Amino acid sequence: MKQLARNIRLTWVFTATFWQTISQYRIGAVTWIINAAVTPLLMMSIWLVISSQQQLAMNQSQIVTYFFLTVVVDRLTGSWSMSKIGEQIRSGNFSNVLLKPFSYLIEVVSHTLSFKFIRLMALTPIIVTVIAIFGNTLGFKFTIWSSLLFALAAVLGFLIRFCWTSMLGLLTFWLEEYYSIDALDGLIGQVLSGGLIPLALAPSLLGHLIIYSHYRFFISFPIELALGQTGRYQAFEGFVLGGLYLLLLILLNSIIYKVGLKKYGAYGN
Repeated sequence: MKQLARNIRLTWVFTATFWQTISQYRIGAVTWIINAAVTPLLMMSIWLVISSQQQLAMNQSQIVTYFFLTVVVDRLTGSWSMSKIGEQIRSGNFSNVLLKPFSYLIEVVSHTLSFKFIRLMALTPIIVTVIAIFGNTLGFKFTIWSSLLFALAAVLGFLIRFCWTSMLGLLTFWLEEYYSIDALDGLIGQVLSGGLIPLALAPSLLGHLIIYSHYRFFISFPIELALGQTGRYQAFEGFVLGGLYLLLLILLNSIIYKVGLKKYGAYGN
């Protein structure tokens, strides 16, 4: 318990430190706002046009609500651990991290949380704008139960995403440049997470890929629960699958970390 309390205290201290550093980059905040809004608003517009021309499994209110929630959920589950770990290994600074009397994950978690808080704050103008324009179209039907499931799914999504991106960051032990992995992961993730195509509108094959993919928990699964698109059995099945993915990723992270350390050589820039 003392070790846990110490780790929580360290995480809080590092998060506050990273927060102060990141918050100084105000131009970056503008970039985050634009990046967070462009893709969801573009895809929402495309699907609204399609829905006006043919019958879809989602009406226009559901489409607007879905893509509005993708902006929020993507930040709630967002993780930036790949770049943090990858850069530390690539630059050779990981050697200094290993000398510290606590796990390297303390700083990684703190870095991710600080980015998350800042980017969630940066969403405020987007949220206000969308509500002002589409307020009458948004179809929220939150109940206590659906809100609880949504919160649990968002936490599960964050944990899976953090472990996934951390594992990809650890691959820098073997691959010097992690940028290409990050770009490829982002591209695949946009499709299989439901960020571009909602599960309800996906073709049969793609729909099955989304359902059984770990990417689904990044965006689609929490929104499905929030919008009532998933029955109780499917929700239970989703949480079980997500839990299995989380355990698997924790195991893989541990294995890759131990094997990678044996190979690691701090080569610097």
